[in-house]
Amino acid sequence: MIVNKKTVSNPKDGKSYKYGEEIKYEITVTNDGNVTLYNVNVSDKLTGDKWTIKELTPGETSKVFKTSYKVTEKDVLAGSVVNTATATSDDILDKITPEVVPGKQEENVEAAISSVLVEKKAKEGTYKVGNTVTYEIKVINNGNVTVSGIKVIDELTGDKWTIDNLKPGEEKIFTTKYVIKKADEDRGYVKNTVKVEGLGSNGKDVSVNGESTIKVEKTEVVTKPTTGDDTQLILWATLAITCGGIIIYLTSKIRRKEEK
Repeated sequence: MIVNKKTVSNPKDGKSYKYGEEIKYEITVTNDGNVTLYNVNVSDKLTGDKWTIKELTPGETSKVFKTSYKVTEKDVLAGSVVNTATATSDDILDKITPEVVPGKQEENVEAAISSVLVEKKAKEGTYKVGNTVTYEIKVINNGNVTVSGIKVIDELTGDKWTIDNLKPGEEKIFTTKYVIKKADEDRGYVKNTVKVEGLGSNGKDVSVNGESTIKVEKTEVVTKPTTGDDTQLILWATLAITCGGIIIYLTSKIRRKEEK
């Protein structure tokens, strides 16, 4: 009995299957013996799928059985996907277990890539001294293997977080806050950097930074409008007071003479 197995799909890039990509298989069983086989049990070791052929006469080939499998991180680390299908049967007439040739297929898988993407952004708005900025930090595993022991550090606020494990395609979101200072106003902006480090399951270190820059507006200073030179006003006021004093003095002196 011969188990025939073939891959009926192709990698999207035409070279090797990627993490999460589906591989499709077709399986048939041929009775290459000279006795009829009954209750032929067909199984796919990789997918776990099973089928039963009630009767298979000499030289007969079964119908096509279809199954599929998605590439896992384990496959990526191994570098390939090996799939084997086999079959067993009871030869009712002669009580003989037939010899079986399993069907085996091996497909290439893309190389392991440990990678993390960091997105950092502040809420939109106008910022001035004393305002609070809220930052959102998103850490995404954009590779094809798990990254572990991830440390996330916000250099501006000093906040720190840890991610034990981040599988391919997974993401974690954190928030942190910062109050705008006078020094930020003088500079005209606030630049914030977040640093992320971890270790991929393929033994490769991961290190990446994410940045966000916001503008800080100058605080307007209100000044009292001037209508002239204050020095001149003071001089004229002094002169007016002096003249007024002289007039009062002379008037008083004249009255005293008239009274005499």
